[in-house]
Amino acid sequence: SLKRTTDIMFGGKQVVVCGYGQVGKGCCQSLKNMGCVVYVTEIDPICALQAAMDGFQIIKLEKVIRQVDIVITATGNKNVVTREHMDKMKNGCIVCNMGHSNTEIDVLSLKTQDLTWEKVRSQVDHIIWPGGKRMVLLAEGRRVNLSCSSVPSFVVSITAATQALALIELFNAPSGRYKA
Repeated sequence: SLKRTTDIMFGGKQVVVCGYGQVGKGCCQSLKNMGCVVYVTEIDPICALQAAMDGFQIIKLEKVIRQVDIVITATGNKNVVTREHMDKMKNGCIVCNMGHSNTEIDVLSLKTQDLTWEKVRSQVDHIIWPGGKRMVLLAEGRRVNLSCSSVPSFVVSITAATQALALIELFNAPSGRYKA
């Protein structure tokens, strides 16, 4: 979804992924395979160790925020990327959320009189600071993997329904029908 939505070349881009859970791991591996320099922020020491063992540099968001081209949240926590972080980002930085909640990026702090919102196309907004700096916000801070996906919603619902029916079958099946 990120590739389709941004339509940029990822090779050589510096990306910070906030969170190294299941979603964060997938993001990091995909970005690494596309040639990005990937940094990881993680507060859980076990997940941070996993990221380090997978070859990613663990760093605090405050230390890397001025140099990265893309910021991706995948934590499930609230206000992972704050207005203070966004004020420090470089011009053209892309910010998006792949995580579990719509509150990981503090979008409400961007809805002020001093900032201008410019809709580029569906799910892509430029937030313009008084000095002319632009930040690209995808899906208004909502989950990019759902909001910007090209998979039709009926396919997603059919998949979820099929998984639910499979779980019901496994739960109700007599013992021995399905062997582990």
